[in-house]
Amino acid sequence: MPARRPQSTLRCVPVLILPALLAGALFLCAFRQADGAIQEPVEQLQFLSPLLGTTWTGRFEPPGPSFDHVIRWEPILDGHAIRMVKDVEAADFRMETIYVWDPQAGNVSYLTQTNSGQISTGIVRAENGLIIQEGVNHYDDPVTEYRYTFTVTPDGTLEDRFYHREEGAWIQGHLIVYEPGEKPATCGPPGNR
Repeated sequence: MPARRPQSTLRCVPVLILPALLAGALFLCAFRQADGAIQEPVEQLQFLSPLLGTTWTGRFEPPGPSFDHVIRWEPILDGHAIRMVKDVEAADFRMETIYVWDPQAGNVSYLTQTNSGQISTGIVRAENGLIIQEGVNHYDDPVTEYRYTFTVTPDGTLEDRFYHREEGAWIQGHLIVYEPGEKPATCGPPGNR
């Protein structure tokens, strides 16, 4: 019998409200400013500002596959939420994440949905120069606890490091290094797919 993973102590968005959050996320693009200008995030989301308004393109550092990963974050709903869109066209992978301030929990919570139906929830915070996103997926049994760290380096690149928890320790998975690129003009994934 396989060893059971320890239960996560991470406070996440309850699975029962995920459908309501997801339905609300479908309408978020309709509220983008008409002139396409970048909105200013509310105070609680300001720590995500270094990521906003740029389309980042990167690849896994070896030995990962050499697919282009395109990612961007943008404030929506007059800055009360941040939307992240990721597209890996060669792998037919798309992912959207919505970050919001949760006044009841006193933290920034998020909901992630992929085009294959995978859903993840968790929290995000700034700590020691890193943006740390911790959560659990809701498609593995048992669920997997994971962590992403994002940092904009002095040379202007964005490093995305992924970790998963195994027997109480964080094990590093991928590293993707992104270069800054164009400023997006439209809401939605690249190619509006």
